[in-house]
Amino acid sequence: MGSQESFKQEGHRVPEGLAEGIGAIIASLFPTGGGRSPGGLPPLSWRWAMARVLSVIDAISIWSGNLVSAINPIVVALVVYEIVRRFVFNAPTIWANEATVYLSALAYLLGGAYSHYYKAHVRVDILYVKCPPRTRALLDVITFFFTFLYLGALIWIGSVYAWESIKVLEKTGSPWNPPVYPLKIAIPLGAALLLLQSIANFVRDLTFLVRGHS
Repeated sequence: MGSQESFKQEGHRVPEGLAEGIGAIIASLFPTGGGRSPGGLPPLSWRWAMARVLSVIDAISIWSGNLVSAINPIVVALVVYEIVRRFVFNAPTIWANEATVYLSALAYLLGGAYSHYYKAHVRVDILYVKCPPRTRALLDVITFFFTFLYLGALIWIGSVYAWESIKVLEKTGSPWNPPVYPLKIAIPLGAALLLLQSIANFVRDLTFLVRGHS
């Protein structure tokens, strides 16, 4: 009752229906009122610690995105260099095309968390954008569990592939023949970063679903 009143006082519309009912059930299981949080900490301290953890995860995602964003101008420079070598001097390299694919794959694998932080991943949102905020939070909470299963499997299987590649110092076998294992390491690493950001988003969505505000 208190959370609904505060939500209304802030000028937001409290949505009705399934999202409201599930939010009320979760709120009864995890009250935000008095008492003490796990470990004997005051509720404020518990929320502060959680906020700090989420901020650290966000910072990691932003840092990883800024790091891999430096790859893009390198890729552009390599493409231009190869075009000039090939069509102006008739002397193509054996490594530029492969290096471009290699670096682009790294950017793709390691940039997922950054995109997820800004909610920039492509999705079918014809109905999603028409839902009230609390219903959208409910949908995000539900879909998180599918995301968790997928990324968990990707981390596990990717780690196995990466370790097998490291053990034999796997290479591409092309004329340039660069090592493959750094790229395979990026698979579980990128999935782990994306999973961390997914967990942070899940906590925020669940908090919004329960309390009506972040």
